[in-house]
Amino acid sequence: MLAALIWSGASCATVYAPALVPGQIAQVKIVGPPDTRLAADGYRPQRTVDVRVHDYANGCPLVEDKRTGKGFRGKIEAPFAATTTVSVPTGRRLTFTSVRYVGEPWPGRRMSVGDFCTSVISFVPQPGRTYVIRFPEVADGRKRACGTTAELVGAAPPARERSEIIAYPHALRGADAFQSGGLCALGGD
Repeated sequence: MLAALIWSGASCATVYAPALVPGQIAQVKIVGPPDTRLAADGYRPQRTVDVRVHDYANGCPLVEDKRTGKGFRGKIEAPFAATTTVSVPTGRRLTFTSVRYVGEPWPGRRMSVGDFCTSVISFVPQPGRTYVIRFPEVADGRKRACGTTAELVGAAPPARERSEIIAYPHALRGADAFQSGGLCALGGD
């Protein structure tokens, strides 16, 4: 429950609005999951996925933290059943982190940390390129990045052995999350 409360506080966080240099800009399209809830009396409040953006300007980012000294640069609210496009600076690694509930909550059930799935997508944007991050209808804690995918538009499918775009499932806590193959091993560029 603590993790849910911490992440729900993201609504107070800074909106991601990076400084951009002409000619050194890439686009990131965030495709929100479909909203399959039934509308009560024709009214369905808009749901969003909060996507936190971190960079490596101060070294390896701590993706569960909202302090700028730990790499946090702001958040993007991606509405369900819609695409949000954001311009990003190029040449330095960025991470896009989101936390979603696994499955469907039901009334009276207490949620725990294990009910949530953290996905982290990380890549180095290249000038003029477009990257697409897609969220599944329901987060799946058994899948890499909770089922969230990322792709480079117009590129051939990446080789399985080495992919620039990476994703991590579940909560990233403790030193083991940042060992070989983890975010810190990637480097900023």
